[in-house]
Amino acid sequence: MKSDYLVTTELPNSLGVSAFILAANYHSPFECLEEISRELDRQSVRGAVVFDLLLANGTKINRYFLAQFDGKKFAIDSIQEVSMEYMSFSKVSAEMLKRSAKLIDDVLLTPAMKFAVRRGIPF
Repeated sequence: MKSDYLVTTELPNSLGVSAFILAANYHSPFECLEEISRELDRQSVRGAVVFDLLLANGTKINRYFLAQFDGKKFAIDSIQEVSMEYMSFSKVSAEMLKRSAKLIDDVLLTPAMKFAVRRGIPF
């Protein structure tokens, strides 16, 4: 069974985040916060976590969200849309999507977006 999300903690220090969560299909990772919390806890993650909802929303609008993770759970009131780091985040997303092309469901994306995903082109 494919997962509804992908997780990476291998991020450039310049991003200032501890983990990156990518929707792997049309389900929002916010529907899996308990499961994601357990995964991040196993990896000893604490701090800011970015969520990329591109595959869940099918659009670049409302794509990136930031939430604080205390090592056990997310501070729900900390979740906010972020766009100030769009270019930096889209580079991370592009690499994750390219590496995970066989694990994702890109049904909501346009043909141009699907092409960019396969090539690892940030958008």
